[in-house]
Order: sequence, then structure tokens, then C-alpha cells
Amino acid sequence: MLGKQLQAQQQHRSCPSHTRTNVRVQRRRMVSCQAAANGSSQPRRATNDDKKHLIDSVDCFIFDCDGVIWRGDSVIDGVPETLDMLRAKGKRLVFVTNNSTKSRAGYLGKFTGLGLNVNAVSSQPVT
Repeated sequence: MLGKQLQAQQQHRSCPSHTRTNVRVQRRRMVSCQAAANGSSQPRRATNDDKKHLIDSVDCFIFDCDGVIWRGDSVIDGVPETLDMLRAKGKRLVFVTNNSTKSRAGYLGKFTGLGLNVNAVSSQPVT
């Protein structure tokens, strides 16, 4: 029993979720690490406490634009509320894209055209 707990603790400590990377990846890894730490081989769905801990432990969130914030000319459901919530918690938001067809001003126009509360000073799209 003690050997299993030590092994689970070692797996949890080496878990890449503590590197503060992409939120989706981090959430999956955190849940898997917690399952391993609890001696379970099956991942479990993140609880509200898990989600709160994740959000509280990250200072900066990096989002890809195409397919994460919007699809074509439509904002993805839940994005405005999520960005507002993160901003209200004092989190830094960074938006990135590998699509170089627009300037930063062009992307700012797209954000505002979709009704997203983004400004070029605090949140700059990076190409």
C-alpha cells in the first residue's frame, strides 16, 4: 500500500500539468495526475474545485484564435463569458494565431466585430 502511494506521488510530482501550459491540455493532465495520485488508473471528470484550482493557479492564459475563439465569422459558444470571467479574476489573456492574413489592428477589428471585449494594450494577437 505504501509503495503504491509513493509511486502515485512521484507520478503526480512529475506531471506536466504544473508547467502552466494550454488550459485544455493542463486540465486533462491535472485530472489524470490526480487519478494517479489517488491510486486510480482511470481518469475522472474534473470537479468544480479542480477547475477553480486550475484557474486560480494560472496567471496567463494563451488562446489560439481560429477554432478556439471563433470559427470563421462566428464566436464559439461560451467564449465571451469565459474571457470576461478570466479578466474579472485579473488574469492576463494572450491570443495567438498562425494566420498572417491580418494585422494586429485587423484582428482587433475581428474581436470587436464578434462582440469580444479585447483591447490591443492588454491582449495582443501574436502572429
